[in-house]
Amino acid sequence: MTVTSLSIVIPYYNDRTAVVRCLQSIRDALAPLPPRYPTPEIVLVDDHSPDPFDPESSPVELRVLRLPENRGVGAARNMGVALSHGSHLLFLDSDVMLDRLHLTRLYELLEETDARIIQGPTSVIPANFSPSM
Repeated sequence: MTVTSLSIVIPYYNDRTAVVRCLQSIRDALAPLPPRYPTPEIVLVDDHSPDPFDPESSPVELRVLRLPENRGVGAARNMGVALSHGSHLLFLDSDVMLDRLHLTRLYELLEETDARIIQGPTSVIPANFSPSM
C-alpha cells in the first residue's frame, strides 16, 4: 500500500507545557524519518482554551485553528479531520509524547499492510476486520 500522506490531529486545551513537549516529540520523530515518506501535516485544534496556543511557540510547522467556543475533545478532533489533507490520520492527545521511531514504524506498517486502522505503534487491525456484536 502506498502512503500518500499523513495528517497528525492534536486537540488542545489549556496545557501549553504538555503540548509543546508533544510537538517536540513529533519533531524528534521526524528526524529519523526516511526520505521516501512524506513529512506529516500537523493540525492543532485549540478548543477555545483560556490559554490559547501560540503557533510561534511550536518547534514544528503546523496549522492551528481556534474554535470560537469550547466544544470538547471530540469536536476538536472532528474539526481537525475536516481541515486535514492526509490520506491517513494520526490522532494524538496533547499530553502524548511519541517515541523517536514512532512515525517511521507507522509509515512502515501502512506501507506493508492494507490496514485501515492502526492502534498504537505496533497493533494492526486488518482492513477487512468487522466487529461482531
